[in-house]
Parts: sequence; structure tokens; C-alpha cells
Amino acid sequence: MKKQSKKKPLRVWIRSRSGRKCMMGLLFLLPLLSILFVFQYVPIIQCITQSFFQYKVTDLPGRFVGLDNYIAVFSSDLFLTYLSNTIILYLFLILFSFFVPILQSLMLFQMTKTRGFFRYMYIFPTGITALAGLSIWKYIWEPEGGLANFITSHLGLGTHQWLYSEELVKFCLRFPGILGGGMIVVLYLVTMNNISNEQFEAAKIDGANGWQIIRYITFPGLKGMIYIQFLLSLTGSLLAFEDVYMMTQGGPGFSSTTLVLGAYTKAFKEQNFGQAMAQSVVILIFTLLIAGFVNARKSKRED
Repeated sequence: MKKQSKKKPLRVWIRSRSGRKCMMGLLFLLPLLSILFVFQYVPIIQCITQSFFQYKVTDLPGRFVGLDNYIAVFSSDLFLTYLSNTIILYLFLILFSFFVPILQSLMLFQMTKTRGFFRYMYIFPTGITALAGLSIWKYIWEPEGGLANFITSHLGLGTHQWLYSEELVKFCLRFPGILGGGMIVVLYLVTMNNISNEQFEAAKIDGANGWQIIRYITFPGLKGMIYIQFLLSLTGSLLAFEDVYMMTQGGPGFSSTTLVLGAYTKAFKEQNFGQAMAQSVVILIFTLLIAGFVNARKSKRED
């Protein structure tokens, strides 16, 4: 009979070479994990806890109300408006900006001598603050003297109110994404560079044309990165706030107010922190459910 291997005591394992390496890695990670816990997970726990109270700054944590804040959130007609606005903005994001970086990276991948220059030009705008870019686009969409109305009037399409129109405001918020660029292009390009050259050479020897190489080699190699960017864009759309607040502040009316902006308004304008935290918890649950569903679908498809 084989002798059962005895487990090494913890003290012996720590003194071993692998144990010392592991402990050294944990020591390097400890400051980052501490900051992450204090500034990420502690606020989340506080938000969940305080969502069950009628929160008062002068008498923390306030009066316990149970699920009343959640009932108020779901019974509000505005919540459905915020949810539909968030979904429509996400669909516009997919339409205008999701596929553009993929096309740009494909064009860069085909270049040889000028690839470095154009790659730098795509990254360069990321050095400009988002506020500056949004200010430029806000000027472009201005009904009086804006570039958008100047172009449409010369094309015989008339003038429009753009950001001040309930029908066009969501389009205006997501149309700038058609320019693409940014670090996403570089990430796609790096992923393409990691595809084995032998696959491209074998495809050329077999007589594959450019479209067939892209379809059967390049796109399958990009699947993982496309999935990651899809998941990030999906969760990011549920948390959309900065561009909407800077350009429209949720207007006109509530036609561009997102879920996060609605929670912000509830907290800092209406001073109803309890319902605002309840709505934030609902957004968190939506995000986790959607991310879990997408991951489950991906795992099932891979199996």
C-alpha cells in the first residue's frame, strides 16, 4: 500500500521557496487590496445597508424603513423612463461606436510603414480631457451657430434643435463615438499581432483572399477581446453619467436621464438619500445579473 502523503505544516511551507515567493507577492498586493477594500467595497456595503433607512445626515443612519425605498423606486414612473433611456443610449452606442475601433484596428493591421504614426494619432486624443471634448461637441450641436446645423442647412436638411429635442438628444449623445480611436484600437491591434503568422501564411498559400483571411483567422482571434469590450460597454452603459450630465443634465425634461443620473438627482437635488441608495443597489444588481448572463452564455457556447 502506498503511504499517504502528509501535508506540510504551514510554518514549513512559509519557509519553503514557493511559500516565500507567495508571501512576497501578497505583501506587494496588500497596499492595493487595502485601498480597494476601503474605497470600493466599504462604500458598497454602506450603500446597501443605508438603502433600508430613511437616511438623515444629522441623525445617522436615520429611521429604518425596510423595503419602502425599493418599493418607491420600482413604483415610480420615472424609473422606467430612466431604464428605457439607458437601454436606448446603449443601442446607439453599439450602432455608432462599438464596431468602429475594430475596423480601425483592421486598417492599421494592414499597414506596415505608417502603422506606428497612425497608432499614435489614434491614442493622442485620449490625452485631452473628456470635458474639453464634450464642450466641443456641445458647441457643434448648438442650434444657433453650431456646426451641425451649418452642415445640415447646406445639405438641404434644414436646422434642428439637437440637444434640446427629445427625439434627437440620445442620438446626439452617442454619435461622437463614430470617430472611434482611443486605447481600444491599440488593444485590438495588439490582439491581432498575437495571432500566429503561420496561420496567415498558410491561408495565403491555400489561396485565401483578404476577406477570407479576416473572416476565418482575424475575427476568431479577436473573439476574446471583442467579448471583453462588449461586456465593458454593456456595464459602462448602465453606469452612464459624465457625458449626459455635462451635455444635457438629463434634459430636455427627463428624455436623456440615465439610471445613475436619476440616482444622483434623487440624492443631491431632492435630498432623498435613502431612495437614491436603493436605486444604486438596483443598478448594481442589474449590472451583476447582465454580466453573469453574458458570461454564462459565453461559457455555454464554448462548451
